[in-house]
Amino acid sequence: MTGYNLKQGIANSLDAKLQNVMDALSAANAGQRQDATNRMQAFINTVEAHEAQRGKELSDAEADALQAYARRILGVLVQ
Repeated sequence: MTGYNLKQGIANSLDAKLQNVMDALSAANAGQRQDATNRMQAFINTVEAHEAQRGKELSDAEADALQAYARRILGVLVQ
């Protein structure tokens, strides 16, 4: 999460969720993509869960950008 001023715990959590997506895409069942889709949704849910911290630990711009990027990826996964 370079370029974002995130606390270490939040950054680690989001990084781990993105790694889970990457792992799902390289798994034997990657052609199904449902696992990767579910894991990307988990990333989006985690960003949304930090809305209470917006302006403190995660700025509105950061949260909006992360969600927008994740939704673009999710759109590709469900095609």
